[in-house]
Amino acid sequence: MLSLKLNQILKPLKFHESSLSVIFGIVFIVIIGIFVINYISKNKGEITIPTVSGENSTSLKIHKVEKGDDLWKISEKYYGTGYKWVEIAKENEIKNPGLIEVGQEIKIPETSPAVTVTVAPPKTEILTTTTSLVATEVDKAVVKADVITSETYVVEKGDNLWKICVRAYSDGYKWTDVAKANKLKNPSLILPGMSLTLPR
Repeated sequence: MLSLKLNQILKPLKFHESSLSVIFGIVFIVIIGIFVINYISKNKGEITIPTVSGENSTSLKIHKVEKGDDLWKISEKYYGTGYKWVEIAKENEIKNPGLIEVGQEIKIPETSPAVTVTVAPPKTEILTTTTSLVATEVDKAVVKADVITSETYVVEKGDNLWKICVRAYSDGYKWTDVAKANKLKNPSLILPGMSLTLPR
């Protein structure tokens, strides 16, 4: 009699157990599907290629250019800022950053921490006469083209960020750092008399 009651109790449970197993299986598959879709959409266009360099192994990211991509957007995707597009252009030896093609594979370089470089002030010679110090127009042009060592610079007529960075850092590509440090909305528009901070 106890056995009969037990069978009557277990019979509906088996039905419910199999139904619950099916429901849990479907829920599990849906959750896994959502994770896979999110992962694919998040990493769309990104391929990671493991490379071996000596004893250390690193991974090099490759971005496959899609419609609407430009170096600024790609830089924002991988670095969180568009200003590092210059490093991407350098790594891929892109001569014209405005011309990248759909399907082109672009290497994404790893960024390194900023390095502080100290530059010795340039030696300048001033022509003297017996009564006063005199600098000719030629000397002024030479001094103007010399290295900038200060942390600030006042823009002069004919300057642009590239020229200033060549004089300040010996690297015109640093113009993005200067534009960012000065919060310039239009880096092409700098006016004579404007004071710029030169991050060191």
